[in-house]
Amino acid sequence: MPLSEFLNGYPTSSRHPSASGSGSYYYSRGGGSLSSNAPSPAVLPYNSIPSQQYNGVIENSTMSVHGSSRHPSAVESDTPSYWVEHLATFAVGREFGLQYPEDGVRKLKQLENSSAIWAQPMVLRLRPSVVSVEDENGDLVEQFPMELVTNPTAHLSTNPRDVYNNILLFIVKEDKKRGRSLNPTEMHIFQCNRVSANDVVDDIKAFLSGHYKKVRTGRRDTGFMIGYQPPFVMGLPSRGYHDDTSASSDSSESFERDVNTLNRCFDDIERFVARIQSAAIAQRELEAQTHRQRAHRKQNSRTPIDPQSGILQMRAQLPAEFEFVDILQKFKLSFNLLAKLKNHIHEPNAPELLHFLFTPLTIILDACRWGLGRNVAPQVVSPLLSRETRELLQNCLTSRESDVWMAMGEAWRIAPS
Repeated sequence: MPLSEFLNGYPTSSRHPSASGSGSYYYSRGGGSLSSNAPSPAVLPYNSIPSQQYNGVIENSTMSVHGSSRHPSAVESDTPSYWVEHLATFAVGREFGLQYPEDGVRKLKQLENSSAIWAQPMVLRLRPSVVSVEDENGDLVEQFPMELVTNPTAHLSTNPRDVYNNILLFIVKEDKKRGRSLNPTEMHIFQCNRVSANDVVDDIKAFLSGHYKKVRTGRRDTGFMIGYQPPFVMGLPSRGYHDDTSASSDSSESFERDVNTLNRCFDDIERFVARIQSAAIAQRELEAQTHRQRAHRKQNSRTPIDPQSGILQMRAQLPAEFEFVDILQKFKLSFNLLAKLKNHIHEPNAPELLHFLFTPLTIILDACRWGLGRNVAPQVVSPLLSRETRELLQNCLTSRESDVWMAMGEAWRIAPS
């Protein structure tokens, strides 16, 4: 199954099962149609990927000989930096229906409503000549010349339904200095953590106006938060439920704890599938980007091929083996909890949720085989499925779902002794 197929077939939300996929994605670049072929299965470890340069603009004092960088502590303390999560990058232009910051916020909300968004943790750093994006270890991912950065904008929301409520976005203009550019005008959107997006925007504007010495240096952490973000609930009752076995407070607490654990498992599964879909989109775009660059090079033989987007390269990486093992353990835990709670949860009920889980499970198993070259499910022994869980699976699964279950190995069928 090609990685591009992971973009289809996943319900729009784990709380509201759907029969069809959303067909949307959260990393959108322009510049031609995407290749329909499956991307190359060679997934490089991130630390071997060269960092992105915009037409050779790179600060040599921070670069390593391998192209990625680990910024010295002195540099870190002398420059302002912020914890952020990359949410999306959109091509900007009338042909894309996106020209202004409010267009980006609107499109992001549309994606949030139609598909899961994978939020990639990063560090945003400001320097006099560039805006840098680094991974959590301080390695350079991508950077943009300050002279190309425009329209820094903050979008804050107090609506408790808004997951991303502290948004920073800015536009990086196409660089036309070398004629036809391979770096189109783009809008980058981030969720700011522990600092107000308004403060980050003010700092960027200070750098753009040349007043960077007025900006406080170091990692910015004001503890900023907007209100209380209640956890998502996938339709399971957290209040007003009925427990037929006991009315004791201990039983009620145990029931609510199990429901909350099940909700967290569903959240983690949804995010994991979003990450896989993000990698599929990014890998497709990397192939299209390489195709465009080669075509451009044929027309301009003296023009070197630009490095591909560092953010895009980072998003193209599939999860590691231990992450696949971890998420498969959460599937087993979810199955056990559904069997335990089957008499107490309704709308959706346990069999309906069980059917729903097999859609992301199939996607994750296929991604595991494609990315790792093997199926790791048989080695996921703990937790063992309870006898009640096995009975639920045997009585409720369709023939196709049963085939998936059987193919996962004996560790998914044996019960505790």
